[in-house]
Amino acid sequence: MNMRISRGARGARHAAVLAGVSAVATAGLALSPAAGASPVHHRAAHVRVIGSTVSVTYTYTAGEQTFAVPAGVTSISVTAIGAAGGGGATPASGGAGGTGGEGEKVSSTLAVLPATTLYVEVGGTGGTGTTTAGGAGGFNGGAAGADTNTGGGGGGGASDVRTLSSTSPYTLASRVVVAAGGGGAGGGGSCVAATGGNGGSSTVAATSAGDCPGPDNGGSFGAAGAAGAGGAGGATGGAGVTTAGGIGTAGSLGTGGASATIGGGGGGGGLFGGGGGAGGGLNTTGPVYGGGGGGGAGSSFAATDQGPTAHAAEVVISYTPAPPDLMVYLKHRGLFHRHTQGTYDMWVTNAGAGPTTQDTTVTLTLPAGLVMVQAGTGTAWQCQKAASSSTCTRSAMIGAGSRTSITATVMVDAKAGRTLYATATVSPTDSTPGDNTSTDKVVIRA
Repeated sequence: MNMRISRGARGARHAAVLAGVSAVATAGLALSPAAGASPVHHRAAHVRVIGSTVSVTYTYTAGEQTFAVPAGVTSISVTAIGAAGGGGATPASGGAGGTGGEGEKVSSTLAVLPATTLYVEVGGTGGTGTTTAGGAGGFNGGAAGADTNTGGGGGGGASDVRTLSSTSPYTLASRVVVAAGGGGAGGGGSCVAATGGNGGSSTVAATSAGDCPGPDNGGSFGAAGAAGAGGAGGATGGAGVTTAGGIGTAGSLGTGGASATIGGGGGGGGLFGGGGGAGGGLNTTGPVYGGGGGGGAGSSFAATDQGPTAHAAEVVISYTPAPPDLMVYLKHRGLFHRHTQGTYDMWVTNAGAGPTTQDTTVTLTLPAGLVMVQAGTGTAWQCQKAASSSTCTRSAMIGAGSRTSITATVMVDAKAGRTLYATATVSPTDSTPGDNTSTDKVVIRA
Protein backbone atom coordinates (compact mmCIF):
# COMPACT_ATOMS: atom_id res chain seq x y z
CA MET A 1 0.00 0.00 0.00
CA ASN A 2 1.46 3.35 -1.04
CA MET A 3 -0.96 6.06 0.05
CA ARG A 4 -0.62 9.72 -0.86
CA ILE A 5 -1.36 12.00 2.08
CA SER A 6 -2.87 15.31 1.06
CA ARG A 7 -2.33 18.58 2.89
CA GLY A 8 -5.70 18.08 4.62
CA ALA A 9 -6.59 20.47 7.38
CA ARG A 10 -4.18 23.32 7.99
CA GLY A 11 -2.35 22.64 11.24
CA ALA A 12 -0.04 24.68 13.42
CA ARG A 13 3.62 25.17 12.51
CA HIS A 14 5.91 22.68 14.17
CA ALA A 15 9.66 22.05 14.19
CA ALA A 16 11.51 19.39 16.13
CA VAL A 17 15.29 19.17 15.99
CA LEU A 18 17.26 16.41 17.64
CA ALA A 19 19.79 18.13 19.92
CA GLY A 20 23.06 16.63 21.03
CA VAL A 21 24.10 15.05 17.73
CA SER A 22 26.11 16.63 14.98
CA ALA A 23 23.62 15.33 12.45
CA VAL A 24 20.52 17.37 13.17
CA ALA A 25 17.59 14.96 13.06
CA THR A 26 14.72 17.15 12.05
CA ALA A 27 11.33 15.73 12.92
CA GLY A 28 9.95 18.28 10.50
CA LEU A 29 8.24 21.53 9.70
CA ALA A 30 4.47 21.44 9.86
CA LEU A 31 1.83 23.16 7.85
CA SER A 32 1.98 26.93 7.77
CA PRO A 33 -0.68 28.21 10.18
CA ALA A 34 -2.98 31.10 9.81
CA ALA A 35 -1.43 34.47 10.64
CA GLY A 36 -0.86 34.87 14.36
CA ALA A 37 -1.15 31.17 15.14
CA SER A 38 1.09 29.92 17.94
CA PRO A 39 3.60 27.09 17.42
CA VAL A 40 2.61 23.60 18.57
CA HIS A 41 5.43 21.25 19.51
CA HIS A 42 5.60 17.54 20.23
CA ARG A 43 8.15 15.62 22.20
CA ALA A 44 8.99 12.37 20.48
CA ALA A 45 9.86 9.57 22.88
CA HIS A 46 13.04 8.77 21.01
CA VAL A 47 14.83 9.93 17.88
CA ARG A 48 17.58 7.89 16.26
CA VAL A 49 19.86 8.61 13.33
CA ILE A 50 21.31 5.53 11.66
CA GLY A 51 23.26 6.31 8.53
CA SER A 52 21.01 8.48 6.39
CA THR A 53 17.77 7.42 8.11
CA VAL A 54 16.00 9.28 10.91
CA SER A 55 13.53 7.30 13.04
CA VAL A 56 11.09 8.92 15.45
CA THR A 57 9.51 6.56 17.98
CA TYR A 58 6.28 7.46 19.74
CA THR A 59 5.22 5.59 22.87
CA TYR A 60 2.03 5.74 24.91
CA THR A 61 1.23 9.15 26.42
CA ALA A 62 -2.59 8.92 26.76
CA GLY A 63 -2.87 11.76 24.25
CA GLU A 64 -2.39 12.77 20.66
CA GLN A 65 1.11 13.42 19.33
CA THR A 66 2.24 14.96 16.05
CA PHE A 67 4.77 14.38 13.31
CA ALA A 68 5.50 17.18 10.88
CA VAL A 69 6.82 16.15 7.50
CA PRO A 70 10.20 17.83 6.94
CA ALA A 71 10.97 20.03 3.97
CA GLY A 72 11.91 17.97 0.94
CA VAL A 73 10.63 14.65 2.35
CA THR A 74 8.06 12.92 0.13
CA SER A 75 8.03 9.39 1.57
CA ILE A 76 7.95 7.96 5.09
CA SER A 77 7.85 4.45 6.52
CA VAL A 78 5.46 3.72 9.39
CA THR A 79 5.50 0.75 11.74
CA ALA A 80 2.71 0.65 14.31
CA ILE A 81 1.85 -1.74 17.15
CA GLY A 82 -1.53 -1.77 18.85
CA ALA A 83 -1.98 -2.24 22.59
CA ALA A 84 -2.82 -5.50 24.34
CA GLY A 85 -6.10 -6.19 26.09
CA GLY A 86 -6.25 -6.46 29.86
CA GLY A 87 -6.58 -9.68 31.82
CA GLY A 88 -9.72 -10.78 33.63
CA ALA A 89 -10.19 -10.99 37.39
CA THR A 90 -9.71 -14.25 39.33
CA PRO A 91 -12.16 -14.43 42.24
CA ALA A 92 -11.15 -16.17 45.48
CA SER A 93 -11.72 -19.92 45.07
CA GLY A 94 -13.10 -19.17 41.60
CA GLY A 95 -12.11 -19.66 38.01
CA ALA A 96 -9.00 -18.06 36.60
CA GLY A 97 -9.43 -14.85 34.70
CA GLY A 98 -8.66 -14.99 31.01
CA THR A 99 -5.62 -13.54 29.23
CA GLY A 100 -5.90 -10.36 27.19
CA GLY A 101 -5.31 -10.53 23.45
CA GLU A 102 -2.13 -9.17 21.88
CA GLY A 103 -1.97 -6.01 19.80
CA GLU A 104 -1.20 -6.09 16.09
CA LYS A 105 2.00 -5.02 14.31
CA VAL A 106 1.63 -3.43 10.88
CA SER A 107 3.73 -1.36 8.49
CA SER A 108 3.29 0.83 5.41
CA THR A 109 5.23 3.19 3.18
CA LEU A 110 3.35 6.44 2.68
CA ALA A 111 3.77 9.12 0.03
CA VAL A 112 3.57 12.45 1.84
CA LEU A 113 3.77 16.15 1.10
CA PRO A 114 6.42 18.27 2.80
CA ALA A 115 5.20 20.78 5.38
CA THR A 116 2.15 18.75 6.39
CA THR A 117 1.32 17.51 9.88
CA LEU A 118 0.40 13.93 10.72
CA TYR A 119 -1.28 12.98 13.97
CA VAL A 120 -0.12 9.97 15.95
CA GLU A 121 -2.22 8.01 18.42
CA VAL A 122 -0.45 5.28 20.42
CA GLY A 123 -2.92 2.87 21.99
CA GLY A 124 -3.18 2.27 25.71
CA THR A 125 -3.17 -1.22 27.23
CA GLY A 126 -6.53 -2.38 28.52
CA GLY A 127 -6.89 -2.35 32.29
CA THR A 128 -6.91 -5.59 34.28
CA GLY A 129 -10.22 -6.53 35.84
CA THR A 130 -10.55 -6.96 39.59
CA THR A 131 -13.15 -8.68 41.73
CA THR A 132 -14.85 -5.33 42.25
CA ALA A 133 -14.32 -3.51 38.93
CA GLY A 134 -13.82 -4.08 35.25
CA GLY A 135 -10.62 -2.96 33.61
CA ALA A 136 -10.63 0.40 31.85
CA GLY A 137 -10.61 0.49 28.08
CA GLY A 138 -7.26 1.41 26.56
CA PHE A 139 -6.75 4.85 24.99
CA ASN A 140 -7.84 5.09 21.35
CA GLY A 141 -10.78 2.77 21.07
CA GLY A 142 -10.51 0.05 23.70
CA ALA A 143 -13.76 -0.75 25.53
CA ALA A 144 -14.01 -1.28 29.29
CA GLY A 145 -14.56 -4.69 30.84
CA ALA A 146 -17.77 -5.50 32.70
CA ASP A 147 -17.70 -4.99 36.46
CA THR A 148 -20.50 -6.94 38.11
CA ASN A 149 -19.37 -9.75 40.52
CA THR A 150 -16.17 -10.30 38.52
CA GLY A 151 -14.28 -7.83 36.36
CA GLY A 152 -13.45 -8.34 32.71
CA GLY A 153 -10.33 -6.83 31.17
CA GLY A 154 -10.48 -3.68 29.07
CA GLY A 155 -9.82 -3.86 25.36
CA GLY A 156 -6.50 -2.56 24.09
CA GLY A 157 -6.45 0.70 22.13
CA ALA A 158 -5.35 0.88 18.52
CA SER A 159 -2.22 2.72 17.38
CA ASP A 160 -2.64 4.80 14.23
CA VAL A 161 -1.43 7.65 12.05
CA ARG A 162 -3.97 10.08 10.63
CA THR A 163 -4.09 13.33 8.70
CA LEU A 164 -6.70 15.08 10.83
CA SER A 165 -6.51 15.73 14.54
CA SER A 166 -8.66 13.74 16.95
CA THR A 167 -10.59 16.97 17.54
CA SER A 168 -11.87 16.90 13.95
CA PRO A 169 -15.27 15.29 13.32
CA TYR A 170 -13.73 13.45 10.35
CA THR A 171 -10.64 12.22 12.16
CA LEU A 172 -11.41 8.48 11.96
CA ALA A 173 -11.87 8.65 8.21
CA SER A 174 -8.42 10.23 7.86
CA ARG A 175 -6.47 7.29 9.33
CA VAL A 176 -3.82 6.00 6.92
CA VAL A 177 -2.26 3.28 9.11
CA VAL A 178 -4.05 1.40 11.90
CA ALA A 179 -2.64 -1.31 14.19
CA ALA A 180 -5.46 -2.99 16.08
CA GLY A 181 -5.68 -3.47 19.82
CA GLY A 182 -6.25 -6.86 21.43
CA GLY A 183 -9.49 -7.86 23.10
CA GLY A 184 -9.97 -7.75 26.86
CA ALA A 185 -10.24 -11.05 28.75
CA GLY A 186 -13.29 -12.25 30.63
CA GLY A 187 -13.33 -12.44 34.43
CA GLY A 188 -13.45 -15.83 36.11
CA GLY A 189 -16.64 -17.14 37.72
CA SER A 190 -17.28 -18.22 41.29
CA CYS A 191 -16.27 -21.85 40.70
CA VAL A 192 -12.92 -23.18 39.52
CA ALA A 193 -14.38 -24.50 36.28
CA ALA A 194 -15.78 -21.10 35.32
CA THR A 195 -12.63 -19.68 33.76
CA GLY A 196 -12.83 -16.33 32.01
CA GLY A 197 -12.58 -16.27 28.24
CA ASN A 198 -9.37 -15.08 26.61
CA GLY A 199 -9.31 -11.86 24.66
CA GLY A 200 -8.78 -12.18 20.93
CA SER A 201 -6.08 -11.05 18.52
CA SER A 202 -6.01 -10.92 14.73
CA THR A 203 -5.06 -14.59 14.42
CA VAL A 204 -6.49 -16.06 17.63
CA ALA A 205 -10.21 -15.81 18.28
CA ALA A 206 -11.47 -14.81 21.69
CA THR A 207 -12.89 -17.67 23.72
CA SER A 208 -16.03 -18.25 25.72
CA ALA A 209 -16.01 -18.60 29.49
CA GLY A 210 -16.23 -21.85 31.41
CA ASP A 211 -19.42 -22.95 33.16
CA CYS A 212 -20.11 -23.61 36.81
CA PRO A 213 -21.89 -26.91 37.52
CA GLY A 214 -25.58 -26.36 37.17
CA PRO A 215 -27.27 -23.50 35.37
CA ASP A 216 -24.77 -20.68 36.06
CA ASN A 217 -22.91 -20.71 32.81
CA GLY A 218 -20.25 -18.49 31.23
CA GLY A 219 -20.79 -15.97 28.47
CA SER A 220 -19.68 -16.33 24.84
CA PHE A 221 -16.87 -14.43 23.12
CA GLY A 222 -16.95 -11.32 20.99
CA ALA A 223 -15.79 -11.47 17.38
CA ALA A 224 -12.85 -9.63 15.85
CA GLY A 225 -13.45 -6.48 13.83
CA ALA A 226 -13.39 -6.76 10.06
CA ALA A 227 -12.17 -4.52 7.24
CA GLY A 228 -15.55 -2.87 6.90
CA ALA A 229 -17.51 -3.55 10.08
CA GLY A 230 -17.14 -3.98 13.81
CA GLY A 231 -16.98 -7.44 15.30
CA ALA A 232 -20.20 -8.91 16.68
CA GLY A 233 -20.61 -8.94 20.43
CA GLY A 234 -20.81 -12.18 22.36
CA ALA A 235 -24.15 -13.58 21.21
CA THR A 236 -24.99 -15.77 24.18
CA GLY A 237 -24.97 -14.64 27.77
CA GLY A 238 -24.52 -17.38 30.32
CA ALA A 239 -27.71 -18.90 31.65
CA GLY A 240 -28.40 -18.25 35.33
CA VAL A 241 -31.04 -19.10 37.91
CA THR A 242 -31.58 -15.44 38.73
CA THR A 243 -30.30 -13.57 35.70
CA ALA A 244 -28.91 -14.59 32.35
CA GLY A 245 -25.73 -12.80 31.30
CA GLY A 246 -26.15 -9.97 28.83
CA ILE A 247 -24.83 -10.20 25.29
CA GLY A 248 -21.86 -8.11 24.19
CA THR A 249 -22.14 -5.01 22.03
CA ALA A 250 -20.78 -5.02 18.49
CA GLY A 251 -17.69 -2.99 17.72
CA SER A 252 -17.97 0.17 15.66
CA LEU A 253 -15.73 2.45 13.59
CA GLY A 254 -12.58 2.86 15.66
CA THR A 255 -14.06 1.59 18.94
CA GLY A 256 -14.44 -1.82 20.55
CA GLY A 257 -17.82 -3.09 21.65
CA ALA A 258 -18.89 -2.86 25.28
CA SER A 259 -18.84 -5.98 27.43
CA ALA A 260 -21.94 -7.27 29.15
CA THR A 261 -22.46 -7.59 32.88
CA ILE A 262 -20.61 -10.22 34.95
CA GLY A 263 -17.11 -10.35 33.63
CA GLY A 264 -17.31 -9.81 29.88
CA GLY A 265 -14.10 -8.52 28.26
CA GLY A 266 -14.10 -5.27 26.28
CA GLY A 267 -13.49 -5.23 22.54
CA GLY A 268 -10.20 -3.92 21.18
CA GLY A 269 -9.93 -0.71 19.18
CA GLY A 270 -9.01 -0.69 15.50
CA LEU A 271 -10.08 0.38 12.05
CA PHE A 272 -13.29 -1.24 13.29
CA GLY A 273 -13.48 -2.40 16.90
CA GLY A 274 -13.90 -5.96 18.14
CA GLY A 275 -17.07 -7.11 19.81
CA GLY A 276 -17.51 -7.18 23.58
CA GLY A 277 -17.70 -10.49 25.41
CA ALA A 278 -21.00 -11.70 26.84
CA GLY A 279 -21.55 -11.90 30.60
CA GLY A 280 -21.92 -14.94 32.82
CA GLY A 281 -25.20 -16.03 34.35
CA LEU A 282 -26.04 -15.28 37.98
CA ASN A 283 -27.68 -17.12 40.84
CA THR A 284 -28.06 -14.68 43.72
CA THR A 285 -28.04 -17.52 46.22
CA GLY A 286 -24.46 -17.81 47.27
CA PRO A 287 -24.03 -15.93 44.96
CA VAL A 288 -22.94 -18.20 42.14
CA TYR A 289 -21.99 -16.78 38.76
CA GLY A 290 -20.32 -17.87 35.57
CA GLY A 291 -17.29 -16.33 33.89
CA GLY A 292 -17.32 -13.64 31.22
CA GLY A 293 -16.49 -14.16 27.55
CA GLY A 294 -13.40 -12.62 26.01
CA GLY A 295 -13.59 -9.52 23.85
CA GLY A 296 -12.65 -9.59 20.18
CA ALA A 297 -9.67 -7.76 18.69
CA GLY A 298 -10.07 -4.79 16.39
CA SER A 299 -9.13 -4.78 12.71
CA SER A 300 -6.03 -3.21 11.16
CA PHE A 301 -5.33 -1.13 8.05
CA ALA A 302 -1.86 -1.17 6.47
CA ALA A 303 0.13 -2.48 3.53
CA THR A 304 1.75 -5.23 5.59
CA ASP A 305 0.25 -7.00 8.60
CA GLN A 306 2.92 -8.78 10.63
CA GLY A 307 0.51 -10.32 13.10
CA PRO A 308 0.06 -10.04 16.87
CA THR A 309 3.03 -9.25 19.09
CA ALA A 310 3.81 -9.02 22.78
CA HIS A 311 5.77 -5.80 22.17
CA ALA A 312 4.43 -2.65 23.82
CA ALA A 313 2.32 -0.31 21.74
CA GLU A 314 4.25 2.25 19.70
CA VAL A 315 4.46 4.06 16.37
CA VAL A 316 7.78 4.45 14.55
CA ILE A 317 8.08 6.89 11.64
CA SER A 318 11.28 6.72 9.56
CA TYR A 319 12.45 8.91 6.71
CA THR A 320 15.52 10.04 4.81
CA PRO A 321 16.08 13.80 5.18
CA ALA A 322 16.36 15.84 2.00
CA PRO A 323 20.00 16.88 1.47
CA PRO A 324 21.25 20.46 1.70
CA ASP A 325 23.06 22.14 -1.22
CA LEU A 326 25.54 24.80 -0.11
CA MET A 327 26.90 27.55 -2.32
CA VAL A 328 29.24 30.44 -1.49
CA TYR A 329 29.69 33.84 -3.13
CA LEU A 330 32.68 36.12 -2.41
CA LYS A 331 32.81 39.84 -3.30
CA HIS A 332 35.06 42.70 -2.23
CA ARG A 333 33.38 45.90 -1.07
CA GLY A 334 34.20 49.21 -2.79
CA LEU A 335 37.75 50.06 -3.93
CA PHE A 336 40.94 48.58 -2.48
CA HIS A 337 43.71 51.20 -1.98
CA ARG A 338 47.29 50.48 -1.00
CA HIS A 339 48.05 50.85 2.74
CA THR A 340 44.36 50.94 3.67
CA GLN A 341 41.93 48.34 4.92
CA GLY A 342 39.50 46.54 2.63
CA THR A 343 36.39 44.44 3.23
CA TYR A 344 35.23 41.11 1.84
CA ASP A 345 31.65 39.85 2.05
CA MET A 346 30.87 36.14 1.84
CA TRP A 347 27.34 34.82 1.39
CA VAL A 348 26.52 31.17 2.10
CA THR A 349 23.23 29.93 0.68
CA ASN A 350 21.52 26.56 1.19
CA ALA A 351 19.84 25.96 -2.16
CA GLY A 352 18.85 22.39 -1.26
CA ALA A 353 15.52 20.97 -0.16
CA GLY A 354 16.73 20.04 3.33
CA PRO A 355 18.57 21.80 6.19
CA THR A 356 22.24 21.34 6.97
CA THR A 357 22.91 18.36 9.23
CA GLN A 358 26.51 19.07 10.25
CA ASP A 359 28.86 21.99 10.86
CA THR A 360 29.38 24.39 7.94
CA THR A 361 32.88 25.79 7.35
CA VAL A 362 33.95 28.68 5.12
CA THR A 363 37.65 29.26 4.37
CA LEU A 364 38.82 32.57 2.91
CA THR A 365 42.26 32.38 1.26
CA LEU A 366 44.07 35.64 0.48
CA PRO A 367 46.72 36.22 -2.18
CA ALA A 368 50.13 37.79 -1.47
CA GLY A 369 49.65 41.51 -0.97
CA LEU A 370 46.69 41.14 1.39
CA VAL A 371 46.95 40.46 5.13
CA MET A 372 44.09 39.26 7.32
CA VAL A 373 43.05 41.81 9.96
CA GLN A 374 39.69 40.50 11.17
CA ALA A 375 38.88 36.84 10.45
CA GLY A 376 35.18 37.50 10.00
CA THR A 377 31.93 38.33 11.73
CA GLY A 378 28.47 36.95 11.10
CA THR A 379 25.46 35.61 13.00
CA ALA A 380 26.28 32.21 14.56
CA TRP A 381 29.70 32.11 12.89
CA GLN A 382 32.90 31.52 14.89
CA CYS A 383 36.01 32.71 12.98
CA GLN A 384 39.75 32.33 13.41
CA LYS A 385 42.46 33.98 11.33
CA ALA A 386 45.95 33.31 10.07
CA ALA A 387 48.19 35.78 8.21
CA SER A 388 46.70 35.04 4.80
CA SER A 389 43.50 33.13 5.56
CA SER A 390 40.52 32.78 7.87
CA THR A 391 38.30 29.86 8.83
CA CYS A 392 34.72 30.41 9.97
CA THR A 393 32.56 27.59 11.40
CA ARG A 394 28.83 27.51 12.02
CA SER A 395 27.16 24.79 14.10
CA ALA A 396 23.69 26.29 13.79
CA MET A 397 21.49 24.78 11.10
CA ILE A 398 21.10 26.58 7.78
CA GLY A 399 17.57 25.91 6.63
CA ALA A 400 16.56 25.07 3.10
CA GLY A 401 16.44 28.28 1.04
CA SER A 402 18.19 30.29 3.77
CA ARG A 403 21.22 32.59 3.40
CA THR A 404 23.79 33.73 5.93
CA SER A 405 26.73 36.13 5.55
CA ILE A 406 30.25 36.77 6.87
CA THR A 407 32.27 39.99 6.67
CA ALA A 408 36.10 39.93 6.83
CA THR A 409 38.61 42.80 6.96
CA VAL A 410 42.06 42.81 5.30
CA MET A 411 45.03 45.17 5.02
CA VAL A 412 46.15 46.04 1.47
CA ASP A 413 49.96 45.93 1.05
CA ALA A 414 50.10 45.31 -2.71
CA LYS A 415 51.24 48.03 -5.08
CA ALA A 416 48.76 50.01 -7.12
CA GLY A 417 47.86 48.40 -10.42
CA ARG A 418 48.19 44.82 -9.25
CA THR A 419 45.31 42.40 -9.82
CA LEU A 420 44.65 40.07 -6.89
CA TYR A 421 42.42 37.02 -6.56
CA ALA A 422 40.91 35.85 -3.24
CA THR A 423 39.01 32.57 -2.88
CA ALA A 424 36.24 31.41 -0.51
CA THR A 425 35.36 27.75 -0.13
CA VAL A 426 32.42 26.25 1.76
CA SER A 427 32.33 22.72 3.12
CA PRO A 428 31.19 20.01 3.39
CA THR A 429 30.98 19.54 -0.34
CA ASP A 430 27.78 18.26 -1.87
CA SER A 431 26.29 17.02 -5.13
CA THR A 432 27.03 20.36 -6.86
CA PRO A 433 30.68 21.07 -5.94
CA GLY A 434 31.04 23.71 -8.65
CA ASP A 435 29.34 26.34 -6.47
CA ASN A 436 31.22 25.42 -3.28
CA THR A 437 34.05 27.80 -4.30
CA SER A 438 33.93 31.46 -5.31
CA THR A 439 36.82 33.65 -6.54
CA ASP A 440 36.88 37.46 -6.40
CA LYS A 441 39.07 39.72 -8.58
CA VAL A 442 40.22 43.11 -7.32
CA VAL A 443 42.51 45.74 -8.88
CA ILE A 444 44.56 47.70 -6.31
CA ARG A 445 44.24 51.50 -6.54
CA ALA A 446 46.78 54.13 -5.63
